[in-house]
Amino acid sequence: MAKPLANESLRRTHLALVGKIVTRLVCAYLACATLFGLLTVGVASIPRSAIYPHVQQSISELSSEGQYHRLLPEDDTWQLDNYTTAIMLNQAYHSAENPVLSAAYNFQWHGPGNGDDQISALESGMKRPQGNLSEEGWIAYGRYWHGYLSVLKPLLVAFDLSQIRVVFLLSFVALLGWSTVLLSKSEGTVTAVVYLSAFFAVHFIVAMFSLSLFFSFCIGIAATVFVQLHHGGRWDFLNSGEGAVFWIVFYFVIGGVTVFFDFLDTPIVTLGLPLGMQVFLARDGIGRNQAVKSIFFVLAVSLAWAVGYGGLMLTKWILSSLVTGFDFVRDGFSSVVYRSGGTSGAIKIARSAALRKNVGMLVHRWQVKILTPPLVVTLVWLARTGRWRHLGLVRWWYLIPLALVGTLPFGWYLVADNHSFVHAFITYRDLVVTLVVVALSIGSAIDRVRIGTAAAGKL
Repeated sequence: MAKPLANESLRRTHLALVGKIVTRLVCAYLACATLFGLLTVGVASIPRSAIYPHVQQSISELSSEGQYHRLLPEDDTWQLDNYTTAIMLNQAYHSAENPVLSAAYNFQWHGPGNGDDQISALESGMKRPQGNLSEEGWIAYGRYWHGYLSVLKPLLVAFDLSQIRVVFLLSFVALLGWSTVLLSKSEGTVTAVVYLSAFFAVHFIVAMFSLSLFFSFCIGIAATVFVQLHHGGRWDFLNSGEGAVFWIVFYFVIGGVTVFFDFLDTPIVTLGLPLGMQVFLARDGIGRNQAVKSIFFVLAVSLAWAVGYGGLMLTKWILSSLVTGFDFVRDGFSSVVYRSGGTSGAIKIARSAALRKNVGMLVHRWQVKILTPPLVVTLVWLARTGRWRHLGLVRWWYLIPLALVGTLPFGWYLVADNHSFVHAFITYRDLVVTLVVVALSIGSAIDRVRIGTAAAGKL
């Protein structure tokens, strides 16, 4: 009799937990959709005259650099994405008849021809009146939220492109520094240094000069700092049902925030960076019995992030279609099919082509190669001195869910095949997730050996 009662109680507990998750996800969705809508309409209310001088100054800088300026010649990984930056400024400057229509249409002056020169399109568009689909040369780009405008347009009131780049760089460095200091305090100096080196390996400083890349990296690091500050106690996803519910909703919101701000550059970093850190910080609680639970947690929050990302994207298509009468739903789905397809222009590419190209852009880097000798020397030193025994203090089961997080960029490359192939000089930076996972694993092992050796020497 006791067993059926226990099973019934467990079933009710699970149903209550599922009900709580669904309720909170619905509330989070409604809150995000409302906030995003208000922000897009609000920022569209900023008059063009307020940003005109600084947009004009920014055009001069873009023109002097060109669309794909390389800070180091003959190296794509040092290439700026001024093409997208010009589109962002184009979006910031143009409007429709009122803020609601502006937020729904997201007009962009494309100019005559195929629009490959976005800097020229921006410059010529400065002389154009408000957007109008009946006039040749205009594009309705409403399949994106263009939420970056809620940050970019207010900044353009006071700053030009060069100054905004500095603001973005300093903001990201502050967040990354905060995350590194927190990691150093909780795990050790070596772990923090190796963690920081993962970001240098993808040229994060260069990335900050391409305005579109700032937002996904900023969201990813901000979410990572939040995880570092809230990873134990009632936030524990391993032993707390309420904690698991919270994190599922958290990653759902992160997915929604990503699709609001990001321009399909490196969205997966907003999932991989905080999730990798979260699994790593929980490693001492992940034994054999918890490994499967941790894997399910990684899969569950990844699904929540994907639903938030895709759900809020679809919401923008639907809202823009309702407001304008233009079929942004069809436009959006067509773009998804193309970006996930196996073609690059008229060229047919293999499904794995994007993966190989992105990995290739990273591994040939001298910064990555220069890290190999110290790693080999460290491993040899550990083996020869017998200090491997100190690694027994670590529960290695956590490496299974952590490795799963490290594969997220590769999964993204397979899904967004076309986009990742064409824009590999941007999307290779998704691999910072994999580098961080490796860095945390290696760094913590060295720190534990160092601490264990020091403790043994005092005995």
